[in-house]
Amino acid sequence: MRKSERALSISFLSVWLTDGEEAWLLLHIEVQSQPDSGFAKRMFTYHYRIYDRYDREVVSLAVLGDDQPSWRPQEYGYGRWGCEMRLRFPIIKLMDYAWETLESSDNQSLIPCNTRTSNFFLSM
Repeated sequence: MRKSERALSISFLSVWLTDGEEAWLLLHIEVQSQPDSGFAKRMFTYHYRIYDRYDREVVSLAVLGDDQPSWRPQEYGYGRWGCEMRLRFPIIKLMDYAWETLESSDNQSLIPCNTRTSNFFLSM
């Protein structure tokens, strides 16, 4: 892999909405182990590139494994003259959780079902 490329994991999910309707969407998960000033912009870039390539709804999620409690990027955007573009994304900050609690949890919602995962390389 060239230095200008990053591996990107995308899952194609079939989900059922509260009204019982089935929907297909793309789940983009980015794992970041250290603070990076360009992280939120990268999330934005990958999100719109995935949408542009597949023309499907994209859900982006960041998993932060760093040790700085105050670093919590959740948004990137820009705007001028009344035109605005923005991405807000949920984060999971691993340091917020006690490992003992997670390991002993019987929460079955963390078990994926009916998914297909593909890896892509996107040039930056």
